[in-house]
Amino acid sequence: MKNIITSIAILLVSAQLSAQSIIGTWKRTGNLMEDIGGKKTDLQKIMLQSSPCIATIKYMFDANGKHTVKAPANCMEGIEEMSKANWKMQGKKLIITTIANPITVTDYTLAFTGNTMIMTHLYSEAERKQYSIKTNKIIITYQRL
Repeated sequence: MKNIITSIAILLVSAQLSAQSIIGTWKRTGNLMEDIGGKKTDLQKIMLQSSPCIATIKYMFDANGKHTVKAPANCMEGIEEMSKANWKMQGKKLIITTIANPITVTDYTLAFTGNTMIMTHLYSEAERKQYSIKTNKIIITYQRL
């Protein structure tokens, strides 16, 4: 009986850990930008109004460290090429390095709730200067497909 309970516990922990993996196919459900004054802008809503097709874009994180995007025909032209990237985890930090020119490296803190992944990037002062922005952070939410 003790072995059965131990086996069930191991299976439950394994299932929970696999659900907490970035590997897989996702759809973006939220994109919230907060400026340094605390004002929040729902970028997802704005993008959906101008291009409703973005709701069907798929974001793939492969086990080999590749990140790709699959968009429907005539939706966000060039996004698939621009979004090609490599990814790696460092603790709870996700590091994404785009392959497109110019190469960019962005780090996100990850959080998972069920089949939802929340990626948060805090902009440094150097990034704000480099991009001439007043953004404090961006929070991107994905749902596992």
